[in-house]
Amino acid sequence: IPISSDDKFSYSLDLFEGNNKIIIEAEDNAQNKIIKEFQIVRVVKRTIMVFQLNNEIMYINNNPLKMEVSPQIIQNRTYLPIRYVLEPLGANLSWDGDEKKVTIIFKEITIELWIGRNLAKVNGLYKLIDPNNPKIVPMVIQGRTMLPVRFVAENLGCKVDWNPATQIVIITYEEGE
Repeated sequence: IPISSDDKFSYSLDLFEGNNKIIIEAEDNAQNKIIKEFQIVRVVKRTIMVFQLNNEIMYINNNPLKMEVSPQIIQNRTYLPIRYVLEPLGANLSWDGDEKKVTIIFKEITIELWIGRNLAKVNGLYKLIDPNNPKIVPMVIQGRTMLPVRFVAENLGCKVDWNPATQIVIITYEEGE
């Protein structure tokens, strides 16, 4: 690692979750050597949300919560009342009744979706909600705005897993600290 004229240096590295051992070894021109060892713990804040089709009970980090409307399959895609994904993450949701538009803001991400439209805006850029199925659109069911969960969750930086045997969707968001 090059050392600047004021005898300073810097180096960046990616840490793994959990314990990390860092060893710094320095040697001067006279072959004097010093070795320092550091233990650094990288903490990852993880939010895990579990939804099951036709079940009004969801789990946030293993804690049950009753929803007003259960997740449903429409056009072979899972829809759910999206606020149950947004609230555990600390995201903001707003509704514009005139435009029939949902706006989601999470950190530096803004997602805009319109009821009945298969295009959404993510950070100002238009994207198809589902490039393989133009019929995938936000909709209102039982008075609740239902959104295609994979599109929204993945655009917020979440990982989405689907188990067809149990009809369970697992959404995981990890944030390093």
